[in-house]
Amino acid sequence: MTSSHFSVIMFSMKKLKVSVVINIIIFVLMAVGTVFMFTGFKFTHGQGVPLEATKLEMLKFFTVDSNIFAGLVSLVMAVKEITVIKWRSPALSKAMYIWKYIATIAVSLTFLIVFGYFWLVLRIPILAMLQNSNLFFHLVIPVLCIFSFVFLERSGKIRFRHTWIGLVPTFIYAVFYAIVAFTHMEGGVTPARYDWYGFTKAGIGPAIAVIPGMLIITYIICVLLWAANRTWRSK
Repeated sequence: MTSSHFSVIMFSMKKLKVSVVINIIIFVLMAVGTVFMFTGFKFTHGQGVPLEATKLEMLKFFTVDSNIFAGLVSLVMAVKEITVIKWRSPALSKAMYIWKYIATIAVSLTFLIVFGYFWLVLRIPILAMLQNSNLFFHLVIPVLCIFSFVFLERSGKIRFRHTWIGLVPTFIYAVFYAIVAFTHMEGGVTPARYDWYGFTKAGIGPAIAVIPGMLIITYIICVLLWAANRTWRSK
């Protein structure tokens, strides 16, 4: 083995160890944030926006669902990475990278909606959306997922044809949301309890248009993350 090959291997192992740490942090923050939101525990006292709920009702938010998904995937990935490091077992499977890819897409959508739509378009104060558990769910976990996937978990195993898989969580949630919102519509209006994101306020037409719009945005994220992972893999 040449010195250059040895250096490459050592660098790869170093990245793997950093990835383990970040994936564990993602899981821990997800677990803490989930418990805090479930119980209604608050560690900040600013005026937040109504983007959180307690107990099982919190699962109605895509933010919560995507972060729980990302946390669980990160935990499994950390365990797999530790196995590779400790026992020099075979590299991570293609399936593991794809699962992390899908999870990163889901939390990236949450991040984009919060900072690109709620903040820049609706002008909702950013600090209001980073209160309590949402500090983890809207900001910290998405950023950590993006960083680890793009810079530490580079893999040529994810092909362009896999980019469509990233649409699955958004599509499933869109169907769930549409069913809840449209089945509780009265006189063309859905009560806020069943339309917590307010998509039907402008009418049925705009509400229906939200679904393909969100899928398009999600797919753009799919392609960008795939390209970023592939680009940095070559450096």
